[in-house]
Amino acid sequence: MTADLETSPTAARRPRAVLYRGTVLATADIEATPEQVFRALTVEITADGIVVEIDPPRMIVQKLKRPGDSEETTVTFSLASVSNGTRLTVRHEGFANRQPAAEEYMRGWEETLAGIQARQGRARGGTLGGDGSGDSEGGRS
Repeated sequence: MTADLETSPTAARRPRAVLYRGTVLATADIEATPEQVFRALTVEITADGIVVEIDPPRMIVQKLKRPGDSEETTVTFSLASVSNGTRLTVRHEGFANRQPAAEEYMRGWEETLAGIQARQGRARGGTLGGDGSGDSEGGRS
């Protein structure tokens, strides 16, 4: 299944998530630099959890336990430079024997990554040119 994340002709356009052995894997190519995507993550995503490891602008690891979740999970955000910007990979672990929760997070990560793609694309005019701030007018969309 992870091969689909890398080889699909639409992988660069649409975030994809899969479930593999209790781990949700999601990926998206974002038209922004790793530094810009990293900043977006620290503002939009990590507010929901406790950051336990950080390696700017390559990785963030956080522990997450949302209301209604029976167990704490671990989310790793990995950023890699690619020809069209940044490949963001989310590895969300801790869903052994919790298929419904994992499926909900799969959909959630696809939506979240699509939102980051859209905001970063608008902030950058859809290209890697621009002022380098990565911030869209007015902050979050």
